[in-house]
Amino acid sequence: MSLMEPPRLSAPASAASSSSRSRAASVDSLPGVHERLARPETREEYFFGELRLKVPASPPHARQHLQLAYVLKAHVAEGYLAAVEMLTRTSRDTDFAPDASVYPAAPDPQTGERRLEELAFEVCSEQSLEMPKVKARELVGRGVRRVFCIVVGGLGQKRRKTLEESYVLEWSQATGTWSPIAKESRIEDRCLSPPLPVSALIDATASDDAVVRALRARDHRIFAEERAAGFAEGKAQGHAEGKAQGHAEALVSVIEARGLALSPDERSRILDCRDPRLLERWTRRALTVGTASELWPE
Repeated sequence: MSLMEPPRLSAPASAASSSSRSRAASVDSLPGVHERLARPETREEYFFGELRLKVPASPPHARQHLQLAYVLKAHVAEGYLAAVEMLTRTSRDTDFAPDASVYPAAPDPQTGERRLEELAFEVCSEQSLEMPKVKARELVGRGVRRVFCIVVGGLGQKRRKTLEESYVLEWSQATGTWSPIAKESRIEDRCLSPPLPVSALIDATASDDAVVRALRARDHRIFAEERAAGFAEGKAQGHAEGKAQGHAEALVSVIEARGLALSPDERSRILDCRDPRLLERWTRRALTVGTASELWPE
C-alpha cells in the first residue's frame, strides 16, 4: 500500500545511518521477527525509527493485492504458509508488513514463535519504486531469501499512464537493484509447488488457470472426489453395458434356436444395442414372431 509522509518521533537517526547499523549487527542480536514496534491491527509501520501510516489503496492497487493473495495461496508448498500484511521486525528500529509473505509453517523451535518469511512480495502502484527498494534491502538484510515487486500498469494507473501492462521484478542481492522477470517464465522455489507462473500475478485470466492447475497438481480434495465419482460412474456404466451386451447375445441365441435367419445387418443391430428396455421388448417378440424382421415392425 501507499505510505503517508511520516509524523516524526523524537529526533530519529537518519535512514542511511540507521540502516547501516542494522545491517552491521548480527542477526542473532536483532529482535525476533515477531517482536513489535508497530501496534498490530493498526496502520502503523516503522522505518528507521520513524512512524509511517499505511493508507487505503486505489482500485488498481487493491485489485492487484487480491490477485496476488489468490494466486499465491494456491501455490504454497506443503510445510509453508502464506500471509498478507504480516508485520516483520527487520531491525531494532524498523517494523513493517510486506504485502504478502511465505514462511515455514513450523514455529521456531527456540522461541515457539513464527519463523522469518523466505519469500516476500510488494505491490507498487502510485508510489515510486524507492520505498519497495528500501523494504527489499531491509528484508534481505534480515535474511529473507527472495523479494518480488509487482508494478501495476494498465487502465486506472495515474502515475504511470504510459505503462500498458503490469510487470514483475525480483530484487538482486548481487547488484542491489531490481531485475525484471519475463512474463512467460515461472518462479521456482522450495516454498512453491507447483512453480508460480509470472503471468498469473498480473493477468486475471492466467491467474484463474494457474490456480486450477495448481490445485489439480496438488490433488486437492475436490479433484480427488471428482475422480472417485467418475471412477464409480464409469464402473457402473461398464457394468450396465456388459449386462446389455450379454442380453443382446442371449437374444441372438434365442432367435437362432428358433431357426429364424438373421441378416448381417439384423445381427449387428441386436448386438450393438445397449438399451435394456428395447432388448427386453425384442426378446418378448422373439418368442412368437415368424421371421426376424418382425422384431422391429414399422
